[in-house]
Amino acid sequence: MDPGVFGDFLCDSPYHLILSAFSYMKQADLQPEFIIWTGPPHVPKEELSTYVVINVIANMTHLTLVLPTAASLSCPGLNTNLYYSPNQVTVNMTDPTGQFQWLQETLELSRQKMEMVYVIAHVPIGYLPYAINTTAIRESYHEQLVKIFHNYSDFVKAQFYGHTHRDSILVHSFKKKKNLKESKLKNFLIKQNILEYCYCIPFNNHSLSLFFPPKDIWQFYLNLTEANLKQRSKWKLEYIMTEAFDIDDIQLHSLHELALRADVMILEVT
Repeated sequence: MDPGVFGDFLCDSPYHLILSAFSYMKQADLQPEFIIWTGPPHVPKEELSTYVVINVIANMTHLTLVLPTAASLSCPGLNTNLYYSPNQVTVNMTDPTGQFQWLQETLELSRQKMEMVYVIAHVPIGYLPYAINTTAIRESYHEQLVKIFHNYSDFVKAQFYGHTHRDSILVHSFKKKKNLKESKLKNFLIKQNILEYCYCIPFNNHSLSLFFPPKDIWQFYLNLTEANLKQRSKWKLEYIMTEAFDIDDIQLHSLHELALRADVMILEVT
């Protein structure tokens, strides 16, 4: 069965789909200061290496990562595949590759430098948006990561993940605290990415998100069925978050109030 020029919902994203996303960003003059790519290139495991992954991305993008100069920013990247539930290699390991220790040392250094931090990874912490009380990573690893992020939540401003194929925002709070002002809250975002096959039902169109922290999020999508029929891509603005959800901004208190208003799950940590 021919998946079409831009692929289908059950296959890895082809070259033309990825190029169309970058072309749209240029055509729409979105001018992002930097791009976060949370989906890994799907490479056969016998060929997988850091060198191969970096070169795959470089060949497709020809982009140079440029971090904002207006503020001091750190973007530590985590290999959360180490903590992924189906990963049998790390079973019974307390700290695979010493990454928990590295993360704490890195965040402590950023705190000393008074840097704002965005954490980047693939497999997310938090409950899966399409399952009840189920985390993507093992519970023991999940608890360790959440505690680390709460300890440094004064300057870890956001976390960006892929994997779930869902456009979702999660809010963390300490269960011990009684109200919003006393609670030490932490928000992180899980966004869809274009470089993954979708194994979830219902299927999701591929998306791009443009962030204007702490003001807003613009979400774009590609109608994959239409793109394949017409053999051309037409990315569209799906929503502007403040308008669609009637909130003032995307700061933590606004996201928390939105979650309460929508009567959705807020992950509470003791």
